[in-house]
Amino acid sequence: MAERVDQELQRLIYNDHVRKDVARALRGKSCTVLLVGVAGAGKSSLVNSLLLRQVCATGTSAKSITKTVQRTPVEMDLDGHGTCILNVIDSPGYIGLTKEDEQTKKQLQAIGSFDVLLCCFDCQASGSRYPTGEHLNTLRWLKTIFKEDLLRSKCIIVLTKGNKVEVQQAAPALSSQSELQDDAAQSQNTLPVSVDALYKDFIQQQKEVFEEEGLEKFVDLPIYMAGLVTFREDHKPKEATPIDGSEAWFDELWNGCIDRAGRESSLGIMLFHFSQKNQSRGTVV
Repeated sequence: MAERVDQELQRLIYNDHVRKDVARALRGKSCTVLLVGVAGAGKSSLVNSLLLRQVCATGTSAKSITKTVQRTPVEMDLDGHGTCILNVIDSPGYIGLTKEDEQTKKQLQAIGSFDVLLCCFDCQASGSRYPTGEHLNTLRWLKTIFKEDLLRSKCIIVLTKGNKVEVQQAAPALSSQSELQDDAAQSQNTLPVSVDALYKDFIQQQKEVFEEEGLEKFVDLPIYMAGLVTFREDHKPKEATPIDGSEAWFDELWNGCIDRAGRESSLGIMLFHFSQKNQSRGTVV
């Protein structure tokens, strides 16, 4: 997946004529990214972090800030050769078969088509294992809204707030039998607590738990880690030192979106991401 994306990115990056021709063909076109997930997972913050601008309202409460399904058109710069539109559809967080969830379900069913679906879970919530019952119920709920084939082809699982994970939270989340344990850690009766180790363990757990819970068709859903950018009152990213790997997380997630989107939409996202990479990435705090 990543290899295909990288090859096309290089073709666009090193060939000015191709880049201009693609941008010209995409001017005025649009692609759509839909966000769903558990309440308080940081869906709105994730969009702002990816786009490096405050597109969606955010808050610090564990409750969902977004109260209804909202579509926000965002201009994407095509590397200085025009713009196309990224339609960001933000939705209220899933709570658990409440009246609010039923209303959200009806609104999501009325959306029609989309290019990428980002399903967001908070990877640092109470230091819990992934996937939790809450995560599994969210996916089951999505199955009642969208066809399985659509979910399998368009959905990406995003573990948000990776830059907020603390050592004491990471340790209990790792399985006791994890192959990530090294001899030194075992001898000291401790567990590896790096975010990278946590992420790898999450991938293994997804395969095991999804099969056990009747979600075997979603075992291979791509899973990405993401940090969240904090913004100042003037809507610009705060200046701070990013944690190791945070920029790579964003790059991988962008590549995942490119891979999931249709041909035309993926090229638009690709050019926009290339344009962003030529500017300051911003900071993750």
